[in-house]
Amino acid sequence: MHKASINDPSDTNATTVKLLLVEDTASMALLISNLLSNVSSMAFEFTHVRDLKSAMICAAENPLDIILLDLGLPDSQGLATFTRLHDQVPDIPTVVFTGYDNEELALEALRQGAQDYLVKDQIDGKLLVRTIRYAIERKRAEEALRESERRYRLVAENISDVIWYMNQELNLTYISPSITRQRGFSPEQALSFSVDEIIPFEALSLAKRVFQGEAHKKRNSTVEMLPKTFELQAPCQDGSLIWVETTITIVSDEHEEPVGILGVSRDITGRKHAEIARINAEQQLLQSQKMEAIGRLAGGVAHDINNILGAIMTTASMIRLEAIETEQDPENAKTILLACKKGCDLTRNILGFARKGKYVKTAVRLNSVIRGVESLLKRTISKRIKINTRMEDELRLIEADSSQIEHALMNVCINAADAMQNGGTLTIATDNVELLGRRHDGTGLPPGDYVRLSVTDTGVGMDKPTLDKVFEPFFTTKPKGEGTGLGLSMVYGVIENHQGTVTIDSQPQRGTTVTFFIPSIASQARSLPTRDSILPPSETGQGGILIIDDEEMIRRSQQRVLEKLGYTVLVAENGKEALEIYREHKSEIGLVILDQIMPVMDGFETFPRLRSINPQVKVLLCSGYAKDEKIDALLENGASGFLQKPFDLSVLSEEVANAMKP
Repeated sequence: MHKASINDPSDTNATTVKLLLVEDTASMALLISNLLSNVSSMAFEFTHVRDLKSAMICAAENPLDIILLDLGLPDSQGLATFTRLHDQVPDIPTVVFTGYDNEELALEALRQGAQDYLVKDQIDGKLLVRTIRYAIERKRAEEALRESERRYRLVAENISDVIWYMNQELNLTYISPSITRQRGFSPEQALSFSVDEIIPFEALSLAKRVFQGEAHKKRNSTVEMLPKTFELQAPCQDGSLIWVETTITIVSDEHEEPVGILGVSRDITGRKHAEIARINAEQQLLQSQKMEAIGRLAGGVAHDINNILGAIMTTASMIRLEAIETEQDPENAKTILLACKKGCDLTRNILGFARKGKYVKTAVRLNSVIRGVESLLKRTISKRIKINTRMEDELRLIEADSSQIEHALMNVCINAADAMQNGGTLTIATDNVELLGRRHDGTGLPPGDYVRLSVTDTGVGMDKPTLDKVFEPFFTTKPKGEGTGLGLSMVYGVIENHQGTVTIDSQPQRGTTVTFFIPSIASQARSLPTRDSILPPSETGQGGILIIDDEEMIRRSQQRVLEKLGYTVLVAENGKEALEIYREHKSEIGLVILDQIMPVMDGFETFPRLRSINPQVKVLLCSGYAKDEKIDALLENGASGFLQKPFDLSVLSEEVANAMKP
């Protein structure tokens, strides 16, 4: 084995090429050495061996850039010489260097991996150097390509995203192994399917439009073709669908003509579900906030109407009483009182929606309420509507105001009947359910045991815009004059005030299902008696009364009524004025009638100040709203009773008399 360095190139940055010459003829070896020594652009570290065995040892032990190999050696002849050496060192570029000018032999050598094939008597320096340079560069390019392919395979096989390629006929020609992890198919299965079996129709149509559009743009402009990203649902092997985010890029040939589509599909099912859940939660929050705002408005309106009705009722009661005393016809006043009673029912519905209504809760068997409603419905709705009931025998009790629940159920059933003008089926069903929590059942209710009541009709149904507004007060789909729009809003308020909720499922021409969820209980509560509100007064009396109310017509109407009953009455329009009057006249005042909602100083602040002046003061609380926790607290701290507006002469006289008893 002979080693030598050949020439010193003028380019100081040139890399020294480590070359192994395998040649048994000394004169040919000298020729090669001389040819290489005349090269000014390259430096060579030259090693010469005369047989294959020595070549294999040298190649195994030394780093080499290229091998020039003669096929006719003392220990090996023909193409087998190349094969044996190449099998041992396949990564070293090898140029066959032989005296045989044989085209078939040359082609076979190239097929088996030779970088080139040179005939000894046709060689010159330029050809030799060019062959060596190209052989080294091709080998390096092949290695770079193999490394690139290795890295690509590593990425394609381990990335969770699916990489795929589709030709211009929209046929899949490649899909990465990650398809198995993402969707259950093997790459071979995926490629064996027709394209519409593996790619959703919407995606396929979009890909076709994008490809055609981008191809047209590219042919008519120099605008760069940008990737397109879209979201869609894709089928899995088990038949389920997942959400994928797919980015597609148009692939062009060397003439910048589009030839295919490269796509990357990422599973975003978790993100999509989270987005959907977030959107639903935001919509639910917005709806809740809207309903809360509307509820506040409705409660305020109902409160003001109650004040007006209160003044009308007490005045009408006075007129009726005077008519009875003078033996005149009291029917006009009675008509006014009956009209006011209907107005009270309307404000009760509004307050029910606003969750400020008065509820008397007892242990209720919901199936019994349904039987009563069913009996009433059979007499009131069209005979063309069939009523079915499916009630669970062991239905748990609920704590509820049965009249409010009956009213809410009747309202829903009437709406259902109105949606079936040409007949149909109305189904009322009950069962016990256990809700697992806010995230699991979509009701927004805490975990626990509930009774579910559903009313299903086969009517015209509702679209989504209607469903979004169905609980809003004064919204109605009925013709003008046929509905107030307070029905379902009242239903919503009633069930919410029973710590439950209402859901509606409906589609146009597919009917509607309204479902109540109400917490169940284990024990029974007492009911309270009711009272007729249009009877004449049963009590008269004497003593001083201070009326505190910011509404003048309320103050004056109550003052006239109470003075008619024999009491001495003082009035104040707010708590601050009342305290001054009470300090001056406390020995004359046996009872204070105290409104709760007032400017300057409300009833909740006025009450303890009155008690500080006189711990024994008798105070009858009054409000256009129903009794709530704050009023309960005043009653526990010594208030004598509570009057909810509107009330007539009979109710006022009885409550005042009871409060003023020693």
